[in-house]
Amino acid sequence: MRLSTCIAGMVLTLVLGLYLGTLLPGVLQDMRGQAGLRREMAAAPAQMPPGDAVPSAPAAPASPSAESARPHPGATDAAAAGLPPGLAARLSELEAAVRKDPASAANWTELGNLFFDAGRVHEAINAYERSLAIAPGNADVLTDLGIMYRENDAPEKAVDCFRKAFAADPRHENALFNAGVVLYNDLGRKDEAVAAWRRLLALNPQARAPDGRTVQEMVRRLEEPPRR
Repeated sequence: MRLSTCIAGMVLTLVLGLYLGTLLPGVLQDMRGQAGLRREMAAAPAQMPPGDAVPSAPAAPASPSAESARPHPGATDAAAAGLPPGLAARLSELEAAVRKDPASAANWTELGNLFFDAGRVHEAINAYERSLAIAPGNADVLTDLGIMYRENDAPEKAVDCFRKAFAADPRHENALFNAGVVLYNDLGRKDEAVAAWRRLLALNPQARAPDGRTVQEMVRRLEEPPRR
């Protein structure tokens, strides 16, 4: 194998490792699966290497008694967590909202999004799982949960999450892009990564990675035979 081929492979791996939550505008929507522009996928970036995943099946909705017994995310004082004042205030409001109405999937989702933004991985996972227990099959929430699983060093769960997301919404570009990222970077399953990206290209031939490179070029590089 020529030195140039090795270097190209190393560059590709490094580039893939830089993103996993968002594809550029016009491509994949922000990988963080938020409502509106952040997660819908027509043009958002995808946190590449950090692939995300979701539990194989959402937990059953908790009963009122179980609800009161389970600790809620963010039980610690938000202000003491070193968050910006605005984020801490909204976090406190949402924690109060889910205590008052634990059956609201929307509240759990927004709480998960705030934890996602704050980098509080375990709490984000808990909140997204609670949302999915109430309203299963939400492709955006599954994608966000997948990202958090990848951040939590659970790439298999992340891939499972992304697969559930595009099973629920076959046109969910973020889920497909991120599935490829995790399969290739974290699990070393190149053929499956290429298959996911080819499925993405069938939906959006112009899909691009955050660095501006086309997904088509990424696939081409991975599929070209080794040079002697």
